[in-house]
Amino acid sequence: MNKSFYKNSTKTAIGGIIAALSIVLMLLTSAIPTLTYAIPAIAGLLLVVIVIEVNKKWAFGENEKSRVTWEGIAVWIALGHTFKELKGQGALMTGSAYPGMWDVSYEPGDLESMAEAYSRTYINCCLEQRGAVLEKVVRDGKCDGLIMHQNRSCKNMSLLNNEGGQRIQKNLGVPYVIFDGDQTDARNFSEAQFDTRVEALAEMMADKKANEGGNH
Repeated sequence: MNKSFYKNSTKTAIGGIIAALSIVLMLLTSAIPTLTYAIPAIAGLLLVVIVIEVNKKWAFGENEKSRVTWEGIAVWIALGHTFKELKGQGALMTGSAYPGMWDVSYEPGDLESMAEAYSRTYINCCLEQRGAVLEKVVRDGKCDGLIMHQNRSCKNMSLLNNEGGQRIQKNLGVPYVIFDGDQTDARNFSEAQFDTRVEALAEMMADKKANEGGNH
């Protein structure tokens, strides 16, 4: 076997180990609530290593056909499947409002300061504010479509999905789809439904580009 094979095998092995470690760290947030913010950040830093190692151009979508915003928490129990389906459609995720939820600053020990900070988190706001945040994410990511996760384990994240999607479609002309899922319970996620919704979105984005031109 040549050196290239061993080099690629090593990259795959290291990537798998780092990804697994990142998932373990994310699961630790339930055991160590005080590190709810620090652990996801550490997991993200570990994944940056993979991006650098496998080549930035490849990691960010060499065969990009469209860009999408993912609204909601990832389907942790089906990360591989959701990634492969999006990749197969040439869809690159360049937007998500979810990470911004953790950008919360308040005065330690001040309950009122903490309450005010969390009340400003977009999922705790009215439709107008929530929609404005989502619109900014879609615009900044130069996205052609919106995928919304109707998460059965986090009702608050999914409460205004349909209204938010309609607002994006009306104000920005960006199509959207909603799929049923769950961040932890595999019984609430259907691979077939997810694939069908993503394929439908890919068709809508392609038609829009053909008729009007894309966003980027």
